[in-house]
Amino acid sequence: MRTRAAKTAIVALLILLIATCFAIGVSAQSPIVIRIGHNQPPDQELAKSLVRMAERIQERTNGRVEVRIFPAGQLGSGPEIIEQAEMGSVEITEITGSQLSTLLDDFSIFDAPFIFDDEWHAHEFGRSDMVQAMAKKLLDQYGLRILDISVVFGPRHLSTKNTPVRKPEDLKGLKIRVHEAQTRVDMINAWGATPVVTATAEMYMALQTGLADGQESPLSWQRDQKYWEVQKYVMKTGHFIQNNGIAINEQFYQRLPDDIKQILVEEAAKMAEEATANYIRANQEAEADLVANGMIIVDDVDIAAFRKASEKMWDKWEHRWGAGAPQKVINREYRVLSPEEWINY
Repeated sequence: MRTRAAKTAIVALLILLIATCFAIGVSAQSPIVIRIGHNQPPDQELAKSLVRMAERIQERTNGRVEVRIFPAGQLGSGPEIIEQAEMGSVEITEITGSQLSTLLDDFSIFDAPFIFDDEWHAHEFGRSDMVQAMAKKLLDQYGLRILDISVVFGPRHLSTKNTPVRKPEDLKGLKIRVHEAQTRVDMINAWGATPVVTATAEMYMALQTGLADGQESPLSWQRDQKYWEVQKYVMKTGHFIQNNGIAINEQFYQRLPDDIKQILVEEAAKMAEEATANYIRANQEAEADLVANGMIIVDDVDIAAFRKASEKMWDKWEHRWGAGAPQKVINREYRVLSPEEWINY
């Protein structure tokens, strides 16, 4: 009897030890690490919204996920970070329609000048069935799943160092910095200026050194980068309303538990709503700050003349966008999807 009791006690002790080891193993299991690479300086609204998104993801997953953010081009230029996400060396990358157009022509529709009425028009288009069809091609060909591309960076406006510009002819002989997208290059050429391509991190230096005479970006960006130090005139052209967002490596995404996938989808959509609202507010406030620091706002720009000059670019690109695609966007001939509908492709 004693022997049997001893054996039972030993077995019970072994079971307790195994259970304890298993519990320790589970509690000590390393969290899932998600690395996010982007080009935005930390003071930009998208960068701040990504930080808040990361905090919410970590909180909602009870520490099962750890999000590490690499801002301000720490991992390279925008196209380089996108390539890293394709290869899986970073899990999530910032994206813009313009950057994605270097992979698939379809996305160049985001860079059709004067295509959106306002920021919320661009925001809703980023969640449309038209964009979802493009996103499926990106997924199939490059293994990147767009979580959201409805963050609206804001209307982009020209600035120059020495020359006020009211019509395209005023740009003759000027060098205008653009980022790495052929659509932007073609637009500046159509306007009669000379495009200068640089990475985002090199914009200020290009203006400071005279490599470029001017650039085009939202007012909040021009304020945050203190462009009054290297530029004098801001022309309110509003030619683009830029969409930003984030995409995730598909193989990594499919390895995630379903509940974490759902959290990522929900928090990406929340991040986009928050960042868009904050960018709209920031752009509204920025104009007064630019003026206070000595910049001159040129608001009597001949927008019709710039639209007319842009037709050269439309003629070149419309067959890549798809017949009638720009008019469909202008007329809002698309269906806006919920986050759940958006991700289900």
